[in-house]
Amino acid sequence: MLAGAAGGGLAVLFIVDLQWADQATLDLLPALADAARSRQVLLTACYRSDELPRDHRLRQVRAELRRRQQLAEISLAPLDSAAVQAMLADLLGAAPEPDLTAAVAGRGTVSRSPSRNWRSRYATPGG
Repeated sequence: MLAGAAGGGLAVLFIVDLQWADQATLDLLPALADAARSRQVLLTACYRSDELPRDHRLRQVRAELRRRQQLAEISLAPLDSAAVQAMLADLLGAAPEPDLTAAVAGRGTVSRSPSRNWRSRYATPGG
């Protein structure tokens, strides 16, 4: 099914927030990895390691995929404030206010009402 969706090209399946995945989803990952191995399918998933308890099923699934040589892991550090500011500026088309950058970066609280300030400043037509 996944390979057919790509129309002869590469299909990419991206699963986010595996730290919140249910047991059935986590149990499906090895089967998806097997299916992807022989097809033009890239299976990519992400999770927040700081939200993963020691007894989480994902730890077992990762170990299984690692043993089967079907896992390549990339650890990403959180974005710093400058990177968050640049990303917001690109998304909004204007420089974000410092408290918006701090709130998105998780380093502060929003001190102004978005409805009064940010929405009027960053409003998009029809949005």
